[in-house]
Amino acid sequence: MDKSWIKKPHTSDEYDQGIKEFINFAFRDELENGEIICPCKRCGFKKPQSRSVMYDHLKCKPFPKGYTIWVHHGESIGETSTISPISISNIVQDTVVVDDQMQNMINDAFGVEDHANEVPIESNAEKDKNASQQRYEEAKEYYELSREGEKPLYEGCVKYSRLSFLVKLYHIKCLCGMTNKAMTMVLELLKDAFEFANIPNSFYEAKKTITKLGLNYEKIPVCPNNCMLYWGNKEDEERETCKICNTSKWKSKAKVGAVGVSGDGNNRKKVPAKVLRYFPLKPRLQRLFLSSKSAEDMRWHANDSKNDGMLRHPRDSEAWKHFDLTHPWFASDPQNVRLALASGGFNPFGLGTLSGWNTYTGLACPSCNMDSTPRRLPHSKKWCFMGHRRFLDQRHRFRLNKVRFDGQQDMRGPPKMLSGLQILEQVQNIDVTFGRKPDKERSGKRIRGGRPTQGVNQQWKKKSIFFELPYWKDNLHSLNFHFGRIIFCATILT
Repeated sequence: MDKSWIKKPHTSDEYDQGIKEFINFAFRDELENGEIICPCKRCGFKKPQSRSVMYDHLKCKPFPKGYTIWVHHGESIGETSTISPISISNIVQDTVVVDDQMQNMINDAFGVEDHANEVPIESNAEKDKNASQQRYEEAKEYYELSREGEKPLYEGCVKYSRLSFLVKLYHIKCLCGMTNKAMTMVLELLKDAFEFANIPNSFYEAKKTITKLGLNYEKIPVCPNNCMLYWGNKEDEERETCKICNTSKWKSKAKVGAVGVSGDGNNRKKVPAKVLRYFPLKPRLQRLFLSSKSAEDMRWHANDSKNDGMLRHPRDSEAWKHFDLTHPWFASDPQNVRLALASGGFNPFGLGTLSGWNTYTGLACPSCNMDSTPRRLPHSKKWCFMGHRRFLDQRHRFRLNKVRFDGQQDMRGPPKMLSGLQILEQVQNIDVTFGRKPDKERSGKRIRGGRPTQGVNQQWKKKSIFFELPYWKDNLHSLNFHFGRIIFCATILT
């Protein structure tokens, strides 16, 4: 059955015909004067109405956009999809809470609206079996979340469902930086004060529900000295010590009380000394395309044909256009995603860490590279940078002015912008060992004795890990200090 009319304006003919088909479907087993629950916003799946009253309600109030499988009006899952039916007999229809935003979030997480009317394509039996099993598991989680979204927070509550309450509480936790223990204490207090409310006993139980929406991450043990990740292959994951500095993967006994086997013979779980929380990128990008609205925005750069000469989007930038010319196969698909790597604020030391260029010398700018004009102030011994007249027009009067500047004329042109390939040639032979020295090997005193001599070998301290990307050397880098941020317009192939 075509349900695209649900998204149509409620004044259109398609919408009018659609609600008539819905009412005929819902009342197919009822008597002529019978009543069933009405899905309009006014009744909220609570009040039973007759056929004529339901038509008036749905004509005046839009049909719930998230209600695409009419399980409350006699439709089973098998009627609209190939997923194995799931029992919904335990859904209590007289306690349904309608929350369009929460239902839309669930639909976006599982792609229900986008895939409900898809026509299956031909494929082999093994793939069909695996895909069917995957869809069954997804449908099971979907309906579990739907039940949570329909379950009221307490009897008579129409504003919050159990799921919407947990999501908003979790949002407060993230904004305020509350710990898991603090959230558990808050939930215990609420549970004790409002025994009639449908509130979980701990944050651990609440998180079981929230993680089904995809709000999860992966914990990866890290060397305390940042040398390596215990991740990527089985050998690294099973290591007990760092393969570079030989530091233990686990916290010491003095910090956690006991690690491994305690003195009384009880086995205790080992605690990693350092943990990286990894947020997988691809599932989050996939979710953007599950929602029809955000999917349209993600393809805006290809669908919008307006080209008025105004810079309104990174699509109009030189870096974007250059990448499209260099990699036409990537530009041909508008669903390929481009990400920008940004380091907010004017932070030369952060720039040095990110780029690998030494910002402590007179050649502090990686864009100017070796063609910079530094000058050391005699008293403070700090570096200042001259040569701004290089960016003026060749006939500008400031170029010949000696008195108001540094006593010299400047007729040079601006520094040449190096390509990614030229930068790669400079850093090609630099051998880098990531991480820091262990505490025993580090000295508390600062090494003095003057600045290192300036040159390419002294300026580059490491080869950026981004050069491992096959397209990084072809990418134009945009360094924008005027707006207080450093943006590397990097394209991530997904």
